[in-house]
Amino acid sequence: MSGSSGMRSGLFALVGGGDGDCYDYYESTILNSPDPDVLENISESEILDIEFDGNTVYAVDDDGAYAGSITTGSLAVLIGCIEMGVDFIAIVEDLDGGRCVVTVQPESDYE
Repeated sequence: MSGSSGMRSGLFALVGGGDGDCYDYYESTILNSPDPDVLENISESEILDIEFDGNTVYAVDDDGAYAGSITTGSLAVLIGCIEMGVDFIAIVEDLDGGRCVVTVQPESDYE
């Protein structure tokens, strides 16, 4: 499963284009190649930062350790939004052994 989203799909930006659309981006996905040592130290509802190194989008904990990479059907949209300067976070929704489900959303929407 590469990810799913509700009515507010990440694909909107392909149609709308502007960075305002980036603030509507919400995508649930399973972390790819999760680091078990990092997952051991995080919990459900925890907030991870999203970082893009020019190649891969990562979910990163407070200590800067990579929890895993983000892969979704709308990854190109997410990268485009990041490159336009929109900051994103990943909220840990479910942890089950080495499986970690996160919701990626704009940091500005987190309250």
